[in-house]
Amino acid sequence: MRLLLAALLLIGAPNVDAQATDKAQKICRETTYNISGLLFKARRDRLDLNELLKDQLAGTHDTWYRGVVVHMFHAAIDAPTMTEREVATLGYAYCIERRPAGT
Repeated sequence: MRLLLAALLLIGAPNVDAQATDKAQKICRETTYNISGLLFKARRDRLDLNELLKDQLAGTHDTWYRGVVVHMFHAAIDAPTMTEREVATLGYAYCIERRPAGT
């Protein structure tokens, strides 16, 4: 499992050519840790993760945010042995990589 996570992080490594701004890093860090917390709370409470995903995406048209949320949900569902921190770290790397230009 750790090897899979390492491979995913290498594939989705942040863009090193253009450093993310402090604001983008803060947004990604806060967002991914919040989403990861919600995911694992829902899992512990045996809630339907698909319904939680719909709730998280409802009312937002920000494709950056939507992409991060969907990516994290897929990771958590497809790799149930990943820890909360691993999912947050994976989401953070994806968030930084996919950030809008100039952020």
